[in-house]
Amino acid sequence: MKTITLTNYNATLRLHGTEGTRSLELKTLTVQEWPFPDGELKLTVIDEKDVPIYSKHVQPSQHNTEEEITIGEKFVFYDHMAVNISADNPESTFAVTLNFE
Repeated sequence: MKTITLTNYNATLRLHGTEGTRSLELKTLTVQEWPFPDGELKLTVIDEKDVPIYSKHVQPSQHNTEEEITIGEKFVFYDHMAVNISADNPESTFAVTLNFE
């Protein structure tokens, strides 16, 4: 399993397809820092044509800091795929760890 930390400064994971990598399985998301003041985060998966194909909203009322939030979604791609984390307020700071295969 691979892990990457995404923040408000580096909010996108972009994967390029190779002979060995043509799929992405999002396992879990762990929030180290919730955005302030509203605290909602949005995870979006974007396909090769820059079209959002999956999104999930996560709120702190549902989860505590450092709690693993299960995503459990698998995506297949040919050329590239991107995963983006964003806050409702673009000036908010946040930090999350994304576990994927």
